[in-house]
Amino acid sequence: MKRIGIYSAFLFAIVLASCSTNKNVVGKSASFYEFDETSKLSFILEQASSRNKLVFLDFHASWCLPCKVMDEQIDRDPTLKRAIKEDYITYKVDGEAGVGPDLMVIFAVKAFPTYLFLDPGGKVLGRQEGTMSNQELFELTRASKRQTD
Repeated sequence: MKRIGIYSAFLFAIVLASCSTNKNVVGKSASFYEFDETSKLSFILEQASSRNKLVFLDFHASWCLPCKVMDEQIDRDPTLKRAIKEDYITYKVDGEAGVGPDLMVIFAVKAFPTYLFLDPGGKVLGRQEGTMSNQELFELTRASKRQTD
C-alpha cells in the first residue's frame, strides 16, 4: 500500500513538472517551426502553388502535451526537418482560436495533434491523427509527395 502511494506521488510530480515547463516548443521560436500561424489557408495554398510545394498542416492546441512532444521530437531530427522544408509550406493552426475551429470543421479534425498534407488546391493527400514516430511521419511526407509526382 505504501508503494502505491509513493508511486502515485512520483507520477503526479512528473506530470506536474511536464505541465509547468518554461521551454517554448510551440510556435515560431523552435528552430524547426518556421510555421506561418497568421495567414489564411488560401494564402498558404497560393504560396504552395507559386513555389511548387505541398502544404504540411499541423493542428494543435495550447494545452496539448502530445503536440508539444511531437514538436520536440521533430525538431531533433535533421533529416525529417530537411524533407519537410524541401517539399512543404508549413502551416500551424491552433484548433481552438482564430480560423482553427472553422478549419477543423472543413477538414473533419477530431483530435490533437492532427497532421494533414495538402496539394496546392487543398486536396488532402495524407492524414495522421495523434502521435507517431519520426520514421512514420517521414514516410507519410514521402507518400503524400509521391501522389503529386
